[in-house]
Amino acid sequence: ICEIVTRTGSISCRIALKELAAPPFIQLHKSYLVNTAYLQDISRYQATLSNGTVLPIGKERYMGIKHFLQESVRKK
Repeated sequence: ICEIVTRTGSISCRIALKELAAPPFIQLHKSYLVNTAYLQDISRYQATLSNGTVLPIGKERYMGIKHFLQESVRKK
């Protein structure tokens, strides 16, 4: 079961996170998918969202996410 959290509430549904993982969403961890527009900061193995929520980043995903975000900043 997947719980989708929005600014106004949350919704539960039966879907795999990888089915939802398409830009602007990236999968930080096997349990977390996040909209990159709400990422405020990433540091070693954790991400901070604009609302202050701190989420873990999987060790095997960290470098890929870091590279993706650096490329996104360069394109802007």
